[in-house]
Amino acid sequence: MTTTTPIDPTIARALEAASLYYRDALMPAPLSRSRRRAPARTYGKDWRKALRAAWMRASYPRALDHCSGTLQQIRNMRGGFELLETFRASWEG
Repeated sequence: MTTTTPIDPTIARALEAASLYYRDALMPAPLSRSRRRAPARTYGKDWRKALRAAWMRASYPRALDHCSGTLQQIRNMRGGFELLETFRASWEG
């Protein structure tokens, strides 16, 4: 049996915001207007890869200005990359 340590709410909110932004950014334009036709999980599966790329550049889209400091703190903390891999966004099910 494995136990998981609760994630700090600020960190969880920042990762959730990033997951939503990158999920929508990766979704093809015609489908983003009508999400009923395409499950978000199909197009959002690469959001972690996109966030890792932003982490490596230390550069975030303007839409994430409100949490870019927290995202950078996650990147810099011990276990930040592992946390990204285990974090499940609310829309991922």
